[in-house]
Amino acid sequence: MLLYFEILFAIVLLYNSFKSFVKKRFMFFLFSIFTLFYVIIRQILLLSDNYVKFSILNTNINEFNIQSIMYVFIFTVISYVVVSYIYFNTSNKYNRNIKYSEYSSVELPKVVMGLISVLVIIFVNPMFGLPFIVYLLIYYIYKYGFNIITLLFLIIVFYLFTFSIDRRDYLFLLLSLIFIYFSKIDKISILKVILIGCISMSILIYLLIAFRTDGLFEFTAVVNRINDIPFIFIFEIEADFPIVTDDLINLFDLLLIQNKIDFLYGIEFIKPIYSIIPREIWDTKPISIASLFAIITNPEWYYSTGGSLPLTIYGEVFWNFGYLSFIIFIIIGYVMKKLDKGIEYNILHNNPNISIYIVCISLSFHLLRGPVDNFWMLYLFLFIFIFMEQLLRNIIKSNIKGEIKNV
Repeated sequence: MLLYFEILFAIVLLYNSFKSFVKKRFMFFLFSIFTLFYVIIRQILLLSDNYVKFSILNTNINEFNIQSIMYVFIFTVISYVVVSYIYFNTSNKYNRNIKYSEYSSVELPKVVMGLISVLVIIFVNPMFGLPFIVYLLIYYIYKYGFNIITLLFLIIVFYLFTFSIDRRDYLFLLLSLIFIYFSKIDKISILKVILIGCISMSILIYLLIAFRTDGLFEFTAVVNRINDIPFIFIFEIEADFPIVTDDLINLFDLLLIQNKIDFLYGIEFIKPIYSIIPREIWDTKPISIASLFAIITNPEWYYSTGGSLPLTIYGEVFWNFGYLSFIIFIIIGYVMKKLDKGIEYNILHNNPNISIYIVCISLSFHLLRGPVDNFWMLYLFLFIFIFMEQLLRNIIKSNIKGEIKNV
């Protein structure tokens, strides 16, 4: 019976994903499609009789408890319903005074901060500078369209992404390009969605496999890997869907059935406050929630590889807040609506500052998959760069007004 409910919910998620994408509700689309692939599909396969029923990464688990799967499913459905209810019942009013909602012809601040972000990408950490570079790319594509200049900029951005070894960064870029492309189309047709979807899926599969083999440009190694895996499972296996869902099921089993671990009472969600404190000063400072779960469930693998086990937004919220989790999902639903409303408003007013909303939505995949306590810094650096850009613009405008006044 549980299997049929899972399949029914999967159909609902697929329908909501398609409908929200056509209506350019990109944040709700991403949330729905993520829930489908990273939470539900693996559960359906586990409940069927023709799929592996052990944890792919943690070999200590020979078979999953059906009750744990049921708990995960119930919690996921309720959380999704809460988010959907808040999303569709939040006011459609858009705050026109929102910071950065207006744009200016003064381009120098963008150029300056763009150059600084390039230096950060090359010499510091790619993840801190890439979001702002993509923000600039999307801004200029929306403002000037696809021309020789924006194409050249796109090539430069592709090059800068080669400094990153994180596959999720490439997904972030791919999502941003898809969203900006469809935001400029008046009416989204089914044919275009299918065509772009197939092309994007092919690119994504290549990137996923390339980073698991010998590198981004090792085409032979990628082809060999594809030949080694049954085609129907290529995307499902290489995208880590089973691993993430397994972690989520294990979490609920340890929390609610075996009672081997306790709730975190929100400590991981306040990490942005204490993360700046050096571990030399606070040696017991909590580690990432994904690393913590790896130590609990698979310590040998963790200490030998330094890997982590993401729990998705569903698992992280539940482990931190327990039965109060739905309050957090109310907030999530509200924020999702405001992001999509920002997309709608800026499309209506042909405002290239739609770029900030597209980048925030595309980046949210990092938060949905997790760990949240690490990837919040992507948003922090993005808004630091944007704040500095706005500050430079205000300084330049003040100087220009002063010169005009003197004349």
